[in-house]
Amino acid sequence: MKPKKKMIFKLDKILDERGLSVMKFAEQTKLNRSTISRIYHNHNSGITLDLLLKITEALNITPNDLIETVIVKSEEKYIPESKEG
Repeated sequence: MKPKKKMIFKLDKILDERGLSVMKFAEQTKLNRSTISRIYHNHNSGITLDLLLKITEALNITPNDLIETVIVKSEEKYIPESKEG
């Protein structure tokens, strides 16, 4: 059986590394704070390409920097696909 995979956003790590809060990032980008919060906490099932472009341009990153494919081991534990043996 193939392992179940999921794509997650790494916005939490990126903003934390830069010392930015969800509120500050939303203010700087003029994006909806609740939308940014859902992405930050991975409570979003997907985003539009337009929103993806706005986020990546504001952070000067690529979509690959923001999104990661993980293997779902349980409901709460994700393992990066690249680290699965």
